[in-house]
Amino acid sequence: MAASAAQSLPGTPPQYLGPQAPPVGPVASPFPQWHAPTGRSKWIPNRLQTTAALLLALSLLMINDHYFFESVLISDSSMQPTILPNERAILQHMPAAPIHRFDIVVVENLAGAQRIIGLPGDRIRIEQGWKVFINGVSLDYSEQSADNDRTEANDHLIQVTDEENTPPALNFGKTDLQLGPNDYFVLGDNRPNSVDSRSIGPIHAQQIEGHLKFIWYSVDQNTHQLRSNRLFQKLN
Repeated sequence: MAASAAQSLPGTPPQYLGPQAPPVGPVASPFPQWHAPTGRSKWIPNRLQTTAALLLALSLLMINDHYFFESVLISDSSMQPTILPNERAILQHMPAAPIHRFDIVVVENLAGAQRIIGLPGDRIRIEQGWKVFINGVSLDYSEQSADNDRTEANDHLIQVTDEENTPPALNFGKTDLQLGPNDYFVLGDNRPNSVDSRSIGPIHAQQIEGHLKFIWYSVDQNTHQLRSNRLFQKLN
């Protein structure tokens, strides 16, 4: 009867029984738990994640390409070996940074890309179809391992004329050509296979659409293989 009396009767407040021991076993979390993947990881490798992020960023920048950037396909060989056929490069539209000698630009109504050789006020002369004289002084040229390659002005590689390749018609530059205050003389790095200022004459500043900044896509046209070593090479 004493044990029965110690029990709470109906309608009486609960008795304090002292501190309670913590529950035994794991406590359920209100947040979902993360479990490390097992077996082959399904996560994209870090390098691919980085590339995807860069491409996404470029896509966002190129939404309004008339004011910022544009992806340009170079399908011909006029700028080889600097730019290979079937490569895409990022074009920064004008107005942009000032135009400097040896910048690579895209010119309105002219296929491919071209390199700025002559600046306003320069006197330009071309010898042997590829060798440039500016204000009466030849640019420096050094031979490379390939018979048809030269380094021009210690700045970039060019391909020059040989027995099998002849330059386009030299309509401009046979003798000293004086450039006007807004004129530029442009050449392709592949001198035997480029339509440029040698045949069409100087270009006006307003014809320059922008600077090419870097290559972001390169696939061999014959093998259809990605040329990964060419990606993100800086051009200017």
